[in-house]
Amino acid sequence: MPCSQITSSRSLRLRPQVRYPHTQSRVAYRSKCQRSGQKLAAEPPYPQVFIETSTKDDRVHPAHARKAAARLGDLGYDFLYYENIDGGHAAAANLNERALRQALEYTYLMQRLMD
Repeated sequence: MPCSQITSSRSLRLRPQVRYPHTQSRVAYRSKCQRSGQKLAAEPPYPQVFIETSTKDDRVHPAHARKAAARLGDLGYDFLYYENIDGGHAAAANLNERALRQALEYTYLMQRLMD
């Protein structure tokens, strides 16, 4: 059978539609969490947040981190922001950048948990 027949829109329409009810609740919960993240408010007080992103992230656009930082700043919260200009979704293009990123993360955690 030629490939054009396998991937034609007609063959896609004839396939039975499968629904997974157990995943629909997860999607609804995830959507609810995403919506609540957009509703940052002045109350209750949030701890100091460390926002980390990469300019070249091809999966999560850095504008999301920038918007969150701007929103926290508008509300008067103290936050830390680090944006690596190299690297992709892992936020590091080489071992030196990875070491720097991990050092920033561990320093933040030690300061938040031990001070």
